[in-house]
Amino acid sequence: FLPDLFKFAANDKDAINDETVELLEPYLRYNEDPAKHWGPWEHKVCEPSIAGKASGAAEGLCKFVGAMVQYQGAAKIVQPKLAALKLAEAQLSKAMAQLAAAEGELNKVLAEVAELDAELAKAQRTMKELQDSAAAE
Repeated sequence: FLPDLFKFAANDKDAINDETVELLEPYLRYNEDPAKHWGPWEHKVCEPSIAGKASGAAEGLCKFVGAMVQYQGAAKIVQPKLAALKLAEAQLSKAMAQLAAAEGELNKVLAEVAELDAELAKAQRTMKELQDSAAAE
């Protein structure tokens, strides 16, 4: 039993659904006010401190069940955010690939501009030399 419980906690805890939690509600919820208490029992059923009086394993099981229900509640909040994160990461990856391609194009253009600047500087030196030689004659 215990290895299966550990396996469930490690691998299958995301398989808990709302129906399972709804079925556990009468065992997990208790309200001291009789008007607000809707469970079939007059006492707390899955209370770790009460179960601990009978068995340490029962206390641990009560804590585990409560924790799994809380995990499912938190997972309902977190799952859409994780899905949005995954989508945003995919969009970021695509944008980064486009940026890398654009930077590659930019580097090619900058290299051409540098080459043209070098040609211009060479042509200006040649022109100055010719102007200087024409002025000396």
